[in-house]
Amino acid sequence: MGLFDKLTAKLASMGIDHAAVLAGQLGPEDAFVATAGVLPAAYGRGGGGRLLNGTQIAMKAVDAATNAVSGKKHVGGDADSIAAALPREGELRYAALSARGLSLWDFGLNGQQDPPTFVLRITGEQVRSVVDTGKRAQGGAVVVRFTFTDGSFFDYRVLPNGQQFITACAERWPA
Repeated sequence: MGLFDKLTAKLASMGIDHAAVLAGQLGPEDAFVATAGVLPAAYGRGGGGRLLNGTQIAMKAVDAATNAVSGKKHVGGDADSIAAALPREGELRYAALSARGLSLWDFGLNGQQDPPTFVLRITGEQVRSVVDTGKRAQGGAVVVRFTFTDGSFFDYRVLPNGQQFITACAERWPA
C-alpha cells in the first residue's frame, strides 16, 4: 500500500462530512452541488533548504527538471492565466462545485479542520470544460483536466471517491 493509498484510506475513515461543511460555508445563495479531494497532477517537488553537498545540488537539479516536465504536461497557459494562478503545492485540498462555479478549500493537514480555509474561487464563466483524461495516478486517483476560457488548463488528481464531482463538473462544462 503506497502513501496515497494510506492517505485515502485514512481520510475515508474519519468522521468529517466535507460535503456538509462546504454546503454550510457556501450558503444558500451559492448552492452546493458536489465536492472531491484533489491534488495537483503537477505539484512542485523539492523545497528550500541549504545546499551542503553535491548530492543535495544534484537532487535540486532533478527536482527542477521534474517540475518543468510535469508542469508542461499538466499545466498550460500564459504566466498570467487562470491555470498559472492555481496552487501547485502537493497538498490535499477539496474542490467544491456550486451554482457560482468552483472553489478550493483547505481542511488542514489531516483533512479534518472545520471550518476549512478558503483558498480560491473560479467563476463558472471562466471554465470551458472538465474532462476525465482516462489516466489514473497512484492509488487510483482520476486525472481530470480543467480547461479555462483563457485557453489555459490544469490537471488535478481527484481522489477515488470523487466520481460524483467529476460527473457533475463534466455535465456542467462538457468538452
